[in-house]
Amino acid sequence: MSREAPSGDDEGAVISFVIPAWNEEASLPRTLRSIHDAARAAGEAYEIVVADDASDDRTAETARAHGARVVPVAHRQIAATRNSGARAARGEVLVFVDADTAIDAEVLRGALDALRAGAVGGGAGVRFDGRVPLYAKVLTVSLRAAFRCLRLACGCFVFCTREAFAASGGFDETMFGAEEIAISRALAR
Repeated sequence: MSREAPSGDDEGAVISFVIPAWNEEASLPRTLRSIHDAARAAGEAYEIVVADDASDDRTAETARAHGARVVPVAHRQIAATRNSGARAARGEVLVFVDADTAIDAEVLRGALDALRAGAVGGGAGVRFDGRVPLYAKVLTVSLRAAFRCLRLACGCFVFCTREAFAASGGFDETMFGAEEIAISRALAR
């Protein structure tokens, strides 16, 4: 199931939000509401694809109840799960959002503006909600600056064109972490 809004300047263009998920029943509602709100505020046609990686909770039911299409997979590996979601998606723009990540219209508009200006992909910095220990605040600021300087995307929000995703080979399924760094480098090439 997908929910669609008017597509604005790009008639017929669809954004596919791809969410890899394993036992994310508790986190998904907030994430899915944030995606719906951001896409509607941006006036974009969209779909949400949840790649459910063999969850044993109510992840799939929760996703469907919030308007997402569920793609069942059994990889137990995030790169492969992201790739499966991308293969099932129908959009020309792919936005990978972690199941515990809330986005807003400003971040989405920034990603779309970058793509419309000629970028093939990118990401957004991380900001934590609630109380965060001082060391984590310092570490987050440092990592965000390093990722920006090195032109790397954080895994919780990565966007690209379908064409660039295909040309890059997608997420490297030999990696069990840092796959967003590998795809950032591949997209840059």
